[in-house]
Amino acid sequence: MKLKRRNATVLKWLLLVFLMVYAVGMTVWASGKEKSQICPGVEVRVNSARPGTEGTIRHGVEEHLGKLVSVKGKRVGDINLNRVQRWMDGLNNLERATCVFMPDGRLVIEVDALVPEMRVFAPGGNSYYINHEGKRMTALPEFFTDVPVVTGNFNKSFTETSLLPLVRTISADEMLNALITQIDARSPHEIILVPRIQGHVIELGDTSHLSAKLTALKTFYRKVMPARGWQTYEKISVKYTGRVVATLRNKPVMPAVTADSIPDVEEQALQQSELEAPLHPAPLTNRQP
Repeated sequence: MKLKRRNATVLKWLLLVFLMVYAVGMTVWASGKEKSQICPGVEVRVNSARPGTEGTIRHGVEEHLGKLVSVKGKRVGDINLNRVQRWMDGLNNLERATCVFMPDGRLVIEVDALVPEMRVFAPGGNSYYINHEGKRMTALPEFFTDVPVVTGNFNKSFTETSLLPLVRTISADEMLNALITQIDARSPHEIILVPRIQGHVIELGDTSHLSAKLTALKTFYRKVMPARGWQTYEKISVKYTGRVVATLRNKPVMPAVTADSIPDVEEQALQQSELEAPLHPAPLTNRQP
């Protein structure tokens, strides 16, 4: 009886050892087969991005990978996946990147993209994007994103992120988004808005009372500019809350800009603002240059 039990125990252990050896062998075989697979190419999966930019990010990731290695047509075993992962991790335009090989040999790169809110041009030609958390992203050509442009001399006491509320307000407003093409931040108290309409600038001052200032500006563009002419003023100031101070021009603008030359998108935005602007515009003061 004891002999039978001993034999049964031995058989169980032998069976267990056989199964372990089989599992290891199958793993080695599968690994060898996977490494011998030919990679048909790269598939980039974008999980989060600004609407409409998924294609740009996908192309950007492919371009960035191409600077390191060309994987199409290579054996999977000849592609250093760890090196590819480190290369993608060094790309600060992405929040996260995960690189894996699929059973058919495809290299899948799954990414969460950082979403830029503005592009900064600093002195010396340095350019970078800023996301909603204030994180900088290198302005690589393959990751170009059409966002508001900001210029200025920034430092620890006057940071780019301090302009995010202004950028968001302009981007969220149909008329202002069509009108403003650039923000020139010379200091915290000297912020200039550059409109698409050539020949004048908008003096915002600081970002205090922002809603009142921008409402007055929209009313001025809706009611005063069409009547007085688009070339009449060289500077429109809303830095003084409750007042619009317009400086008259003393030189003609070349080429001339008329209401007919304003892009359709701006015309539509100006017409739409009829429903949004207050009935009583801020007082207007004409100032000679």
